[in-house]
Amino acid sequence: MQQWVLRLSRVIGLALLLVTLTGALWPEGENQPVTLDLVVRQLGHDYLLARGDSTSRIPAVVREDGSYLLRLSAEVDYDLLAATAPITFAKAGLNQGYSLTLTDCASGEVFLGSAFPAPGFAGELVSGQPACIGRDQEARCANARVYFSSPQANPSPTGRYLLGGAGALLLIIGLAFRRSRLVEEHPTASAPSPVDGSVVAPPRIAEPEAVSTTPGVIRINDHCSLDPQSLELSTAAGADTITFREAKLLEYLSDNRNEVLPRARIHEAVWGEEGVLTGRSLDVFVSRLRKKIKEVPGVEIQTVHGIGYRFRVEG
Repeated sequence: MQQWVLRLSRVIGLALLLVTLTGALWPEGENQPVTLDLVVRQLGHDYLLARGDSTSRIPAVVREDGSYLLRLSAEVDYDLLAATAPITFAKAGLNQGYSLTLTDCASGEVFLGSAFPAPGFAGELVSGQPACIGRDQEARCANARVYFSSPQANPSPTGRYLLGGAGALLLIIGLAFRRSRLVEEHPTASAPSPVDGSVVAPPRIAEPEAVSTTPGVIRINDHCSLDPQSLELSTAAGADTITFREAKLLEYLSDNRNEVLPRARIHEAVWGEEGVLTGRSLDVFVSRLRKKIKEVPGVEIQTVHGIGYRFRVEG
């Protein structure tokens, strides 16, 4: 009975401590409208940078009818904007759902848009990809409009501190009693050691490397090559300039061609330095690369359901 109570105290203590630490990351609701204005403007900045534009002026965000209007007043690449949004919002600490639409500059008509649920939302998208992503887009002057869903109400800081203190106390008590019981029952016990004291590391399988004929240029196969420095993808149809993130993803896939790559491994290699994992971004960029290489013989990005992707290369 006593052992069961001690185990329960450790579990409850750890749970309360985790709730407190999570609560410390919840944004305060009072300043959220101002914060969202700045976050949407940051989205405009990140989107323009992704397109290679570091000089254009980013207009002030207009708040109207519960939405945030970013007047880009130009032709907008919706796939790139939708891929940039979750990265920007995650960096800002936003964990609520949102919708992202494009409106006509002259009429204000909504002609493209998708809804993005909050991380961990139970109603996950059946296809795994929001509407309108990867589809052909009409060329027209557009502005971006963002609607955010209402965040959950936050507990007061005092309540969080009390929960954290109680959780830490229960956890310390449970661990202290467990340690004392172990010392009483096994006063001279020691950890088992290997028979010969050695650890044999598994053999490392060398990964295939892409062959390049020109310094800095990655030869994917006889019909396709990538220059990561100039961000140029060359195929039989000609040369195409791609974004930095597309080039980084394609270079990683080429370095690990014909391997089944888990999604987490691709995230770490391509987005790891940002410290943000965004499944939607990976799907969007894979979709964009597929469109660019769909006419290249012997090259295909295959989906491995439940695991990730495989970059099949022949020739």
